[in-house]
Amino acid sequence: MTCHEVRERTHEYLDGLMPANQAAVLEEHLKGCEACRENHEDLAWTRQLLSVKEYLPAPAREHILREVQERAVSWRTSLSVFWDDCRAYWRDIDRGILWSKVSAIPVTVGFFVMILMQFPIAPFQDWTYPVISEKRLPSSVFTKSEMTEAQGRHSYAEIDELTDAAWKLPYEDSFSLLAEITPEGHAQIDYVLEYPKSPDLLAAVDANLRTSSFQLSSNVVKPLLIYSFQKIDVYSDRPDL
Repeated sequence: MTCHEVRERTHEYLDGLMPANQAAVLEEHLKGCEACRENHEDLAWTRQLLSVKEYLPAPAREHILREVQERAVSWRTSLSVFWDDCRAYWRDIDRGILWSKVSAIPVTVGFFVMILMQFPIAPFQDWTYPVISEKRLPSSVFTKSEMTEAQGRHSYAEIDELTDAAWKLPYEDSFSLLAEITPEGHAQIDYVLEYPKSPDLLAAVDANLRTSSFQLSSNVVKPLLIYSFQKIDVYSDRPDL
């Protein structure tokens, strides 16, 4: 069997439709041809990835929903209401009471500063991501996929940028993708399984993956991170949101 025939009939072999005698000839060819073997492994690897379905983890979904709810009121509306309240307060307040309150501000601020200094500042947040890795079978030229996990560390600034990008969309949006984890511990998009409505949202996630830090065990080969994102409509009456 030639290299051309092997590549033409690889799908037939992977689907289990090839007769046993011809499958044996193809396997024998793969043992001796490195180029065909790499092509076969890449195709089998891609088919395996496309068969895996992962969804946005519950903690991440709750975090995004909470951020959306906190931003439900426009900052312009909040500022206008605050300004009207300040003018009404200034018009009706007793001046003697005003100065007594102003003199208490430094004491109050100092008190809150002392309280805040008792708590450590955590500039990062750790999330757990599902990862597909490759494992070579013993005494074989073939490989199999296995699921593992990776710890992703994101700064609050990165999370806010991603949330702001989702908040700018006037509709629900979602997508899923596979991202390759680089040796430096970052990630870059490898294959988009479901494209979003807005390319800006995909660009924001790509920037977030490239700057975030991921930790894996040392024996993981060809790690692909499974990333799902869903922008939830805060006004939706769906019972599952």
